[in-house]
Amino acid sequence: MSANRTRFIITVLFILCLVPSTVSSQIQRYFWGLELGRSTKSEVKRAIESKGWQCEQNMGGMDAIGVVDDVSLGGYKWNLSFRFYDNKLCEIQLMIFHIGLNRYGENTDESGNNTFTFYDLKRKLKDKYPKVEDIVDHDNPHMVILRDNQTLLMLELSDEKDVVLSYGDRILLRSEREGGGL
Repeated sequence: MSANRTRFIITVLFILCLVPSTVSSQIQRYFWGLELGRSTKSEVKRAIESKGWQCEQNMGGMDAIGVVDDVSLGGYKWNLSFRFYDNKLCEIQLMIFHIGLNRYGENTDESGNNTFTFYDLKRKLKDKYPKVEDIVDHDNPHMVILRDNQTLLMLELSDEKDVVLSYGDRILLRSEREGGGL
């Protein structure tokens, strides 16, 4: 191999190392051994029970299972629910409400804390998924929408100052919205 050809190959490899990768990272799809778009309602119920959590089914008439207990994740305490479409795990929602009861049974208002929590989570998600498509809603600065080929991740600070983080299977969400089967 000639010296010029070797230099050319090394130069091309060097340039390829400098060019940012166009491969997107994938948004998390597994939670507590459950997979979005694949796990069934009975598998989700078994996983909840194996953690010792209590649950309620068909919350608000939706095909969903809610965890009664607070769930710790990422340093925060969340209310957790699992939504289904055609018996498959369609969406996982984690919520921190701004009004609640403290350990003394007194009402609390967590509006300020939840605003901080929203911006902290927004920063962490952007750091964790820098190569995932970020859909910017200029009309709503309190909404983060990230998506890859399979998963839609949304983080929102509602007008009531509730923090909602949801992970959804894009195919099932689309099928649910269109009312079609799988």
